Amino acid sequence: ASLSSVISGTILAVNVQVGQRVQRGQLLVKIDDSTLRAQLQQNVAALQSAQARLASTIANSKGNVSSSTAGLQSARIADDAAQANLRRQVSLFSQGYVSQAALDQARQEAASADAALRSAEVAQQNAALSPGTLSAANADVRNAQAAVAQADASVSFVQSQIAQSNVSAPFDGVVSARHVDPGTLASPGQSLVDVVQLDHVYVDLGVPADEIG
Repeated sequence: ASLSSVISGTILAVNVQVGQRVQRGQLLVKIDDSTLRAQLQQNVAALQSAQARLASTIANSKGNVSSSTAGLQSARIADDAAQANLRRQVSLFSQGYVSQAALDQARQEAASADAALRSAEVAQQNAALSPGTLSAANADVRNAQAAVAQADASVSFVQSQIAQSNVSAPFDGVVSARHVDPGTLASPGQSLVDVVQLDHVYVDLGVPADEIG
C-alpha cells in the first residue's frame, strides 16, 4: 500500500523508518491540523448559535413564559460560547495562526449570537406580559431546524478532515519506503509512506546455471 493524504498541509511528524514493522492503525504520518481545529471551533460556535436561534424560534411559537425562558437560557449559552470563541480567535490571530477572514467570521458569529440573545430577551419579556399570544410560523421553525442541521454538518465535515490528517497503517506490515520528512508540504494523492505485508511471499524466478550454487 502506497499511503497518501486526502488533504493538504505541512507534515509535522513521520513516526517510522524504512524496515520498521508496523501494526494496523498505527499512526505513521501526522499532518498539521491547527488551522482545521481553529475552523472547528468556529463551526461549533456557529452550531451553538443556530441551536440558540432554533430554541428561541420554538419558544416564540409556543408562546409561553417557560419556553421563552428556556430559549433565553439557550441564547445566553450560545452567546457566551460565541464571545469566548471570538476571544480565542483574536488570540490566535495575534499569534498568526488564523487569517483575517477567520477572525472576521468569528466576529460576525459573535454579533449574530448577541442579536439572537437580544431577540430571546424581547420574546421572554413579551411572553411574560402576554402569555399565549406569541406564535411563530411553522416555516420559521423549519428554517431554524435546517440551519442547525447545516451547522452540524459543517462541524462533522471539519472533524472528518481532522481525522484525515492522521495517516495510519492499513494492515500489519513493514515500511518499505519513506518519501517525506517533517516540514514537507503534503498534497492529495502524494505518496508519503509505503507499507508491505510480507507474511506470505511466493517467488517464481529463473536462476542461471552458473548461479545455482
